[in-house]
Amino acid sequence: MSDRICVMAEGNIRQIGSPSDIYERPQNRFVADFMGRSNLLDASLRGSENGHTMVDVGELVLRSSQQGGPSSGDAVVMIRPERIVMQRAGGGNRTVNGTVESAVYLGSVMHYEVALSSGQTLQVTSQIEADYARQHFDKDEPVEILIPPEAVYILTEA
Repeated sequence: MSDRICVMAEGNIRQIGSPSDIYERPQNRFVADFMGRSNLLDASLRGSENGHTMVDVGELVLRSSQQGGPSSGDAVVMIRPERIVMQRAGGGNRTVNGTVESAVYLGSVMHYEVALSSGQTLQVTSQIEADYARQHFDKDEPVEILIPPEAVYILTEA
C-alpha cells in the first residue's frame, strides 16, 4: 500500500498526497473524477453562517463544514455518493425531495441515480446490510436526500 500518490494528467502533476487526502480532499475536478465516483456540481458560495460555508447549487442550498477554503464566488463542489443519506419520503428535516431514476445492485452496495426536485441528478451509494428489503429503493420511488455539511467539499481549483 502506498503512502503517497501522484495524480498526473498529460504529463502534469495535478496533486500529490496520501490516499485519503487525494480521495477526500481533491484539489480539482480532474482528481476528484479520477479517484472514483463523485457528484461534481457548479456552485456559488455565499459566505459563512454558523461556521458553515453556504453553497448554492441552482435552487439547492447546501452547507459545507470545510475550513480554510473559499467562502465566496463561483466554485465546484464535490459530494461523494457514499456520503449522501437517502431515506423514504415523508420524514426528514434538512432534506431534499427526489425520485430514484435507477437502482443497481452491486453485491455489498446499491448504486442509485436520484433526480432531485431542484433539477440536479445525484449519484448515491449505500451499503447493503442484513435487512436488504428495508434498505432498498426502487426505480421511480420518491425519496428524501440528506447531504451533511461534512460531505460537501469545495474544490480549490477548477
